[in-house]
Amino acid sequence: MTMQNTDAQVEVFDLRSLRSGAGGYSSAVFDGRFIYLVPLFNGEFFGEVARFDPQKSLDDPSGWKFFDTQVANQSSAGYIGGQFDGRFLYLIPHCNNQFHGLVARFDTTADFNSSASWSFVDTTEWHADSKGFVAGAFDGRYVYLSPYRTDPDSHSGLITRYDSHQPFFDRDAWEFFDLGKRDPLLRGYHGSIVHQGSVFFVPYAREGRGFHGNLARFLRTEKFTDPGSWDSFDLSSLNPRAKGFVGGVSVGSSIVLAPYFDGDDRSGLITIGTGDESHKLADWDWKFVDSTIFNPLSRGFFGAVANHQDVYFVPHCLDGVEYHGLLAKMQMLGDVSCPSAWSFTDIRQIDSGASGFIGSTLANYLLKSNFKIIALGRKSFSEINPLII
Repeated sequence: MTMQNTDAQVEVFDLRSLRSGAGGYSSAVFDGRFIYLVPLFNGEFFGEVARFDPQKSLDDPSGWKFFDTQVANQSSAGYIGGQFDGRFLYLIPHCNNQFHGLVARFDTTADFNSSASWSFVDTTEWHADSKGFVAGAFDGRYVYLSPYRTDPDSHSGLITRYDSHQPFFDRDAWEFFDLGKRDPLLRGYHGSIVHQGSVFFVPYAREGRGFHGNLARFLRTEKFTDPGSWDSFDLSSLNPRAKGFVGGVSVGSSIVLAPYFDGDDRSGLITIGTGDESHKLADWDWKFVDSTIFNPLSRGFFGAVANHQDVYFVPHCLDGVEYHGLLAKMQMLGDVSCPSAWSFTDIRQIDSGASGFIGSTLANYLLKSNFKIIALGRKSFSEINPLII
């Protein structure tokens, strides 16, 4: 089914019509040719990766392939997020009944359906707390795993980094840094952003649903394990609702954080920071804009993707019970506090089950002006083609 308005053309497809159990993916990764759906939980933690060819129609069965990583490693299940380094795809470990650190890697030059194309490293063999990650980032050399929690009662600030220029199984290729060395409050992150010469870690929550705004930054030119290479700033000191973010993006000279929960309610408070490595985060220019001013249902986002100066916020949940499908678009050129900077597309208008999205990726292919946002819903898989030429 297809819907088109002034902002976007949207297609919705239920992948379970091709394969039972093909649901519960956490995110998507584009390798320049194919899109990979990262497996998390479909009633149980699972490891079957779905691969889609974006040059084919969304509902074309020949465009889809599936591989169960548990065939190659029985413990390979429960991932949130992935990264691509130009050759290898990395699945970021989260939970398989217990929080784990088993990183799965696929060689995209090899056969997708062969176990020999997949390899695995359990980072807990080198650091017991290197587990329970939520998403990460790749800066051109290093893969960063964003720390979230190590057990149901403990959140983590232990960042794990892999040097892609070194062998995957080499202990020396892996480094660990605990943000708690700077501040014990720096734990519980939900994604990372590579921006200019830094890597940012997006603040989400600590124990007891303690949603927080303690943004952390690593200066990439400095030593990873040196506490002096890191900076942090509590965004909620500027705005008490600036906390509980899920992911974000780099746009020009700014970072944009996607709001999810501010401690009291699902949030629409977009946070935008502008600055560079020469300034402490506390000295950056911080702006806040509440998307609910422009649409009261525009809140509770699970991530964002950017295309040039346009940022798309991934719709997830309104109140913990009602999931929504209101895709929000913010144009960074000009004043983001003006209504003209905002537009919305309700994906539920074409499928009532197209809601509660929890991940996305931007797929540029064929023409540079033609791209797709791939978003993963609770009951469907959606392809969003913003009409930007």
